Amino acid sequence: MPQMFLKNTLKQINNLIEELSREEILSKYCKVMEIGNHFWEYEDNCILNNDIDIDIITKYFIKLLKQYIGVLT
Repeated sequence: MPQMFLKNTLKQINNLIEELSREEILSKYCKVMEIGNHFWEYEDNCILNNDIDIDIITKYFIKLLKQYIGVLT
């Protein structure tokens, strides 16, 4: 039972900010956006209004948690 709860909770955390929400937020600050690019890693690539390139890389919480637990055990 606790494993299923943990799995569902982590899935909800991973889906917390959907692509459309990120696009809405970033559109205020970026003149060029590529939301949800997954060529190397899942990321958003943007050029800010002041011409600075940024990459926002999304690490999946479940994967990180598994790696962290693996280190502890």
